[in-house]
Amino acid sequence: MRIAPVGLLHPPSRRRELVSDVALTCDSHYSRTALAAACLIAGAVSAAVEGWGRDEVLAFALKVGEWGETLIPEGPAPAVRYLVLNTVERVRSGTAAPGEAIAGLAATATADDAAALALCLAYFAADARQAILEAANLGGDADTVASMAGGIAAALSPDTLPPEWVVEVERVNNLDLAAVARRLCDLRLRAPSP
Repeated sequence: MRIAPVGLLHPPSRRRELVSDVALTCDSHYSRTALAAACLIAGAVSAAVEGWGRDEVLAFALKVGEWGETLIPEGPAPAVRYLVLNTVERVRSGTAAPGEAIAGLAATATADDAAALALCLAYFAADARQAILEAANLGGDADTVASMAGGIAAALSPDTLPPEWVVEVERVNNLDLAAVARRLCDLRLRAPSP
């Protein structure tokens, strides 16, 4: 849920640093599946902030998720890539509508399902508002999925995040999100090229 800012820190050209920093943040979720899922989300945000299109964001996220798997060579291979690919293919081939295909991912609260669900919601949603609302209404680990889907969708289309939602989050949590965003962007821009 808290991994999107790592994607803000590193442009896609710094993918090794991106994957390494994801691993540093995963103290409570340090498994092969969780790392792959977190890398998938951070990779999607990284590419989306760079202004890439939805298909390019999806491809980069899947690749970064695959790199995340290699951080822990032992253990079962996570299914996150395959869940995303299967869901996207079902919609592209016409065998399922986006809502139907996404509903199949919402059954559990595992890291791979939640990350796949979030990426697919962001990929198919018209905007950030839709991605967040759909995620929040799925039940289960809705706050985690909405956070990840919202981070990706808002990075894809920043002006589709309702400003009143930002104001409310700042008010309730006593935050200055604009200052946090500026700081993260400054760090991204100052990062040395690989």
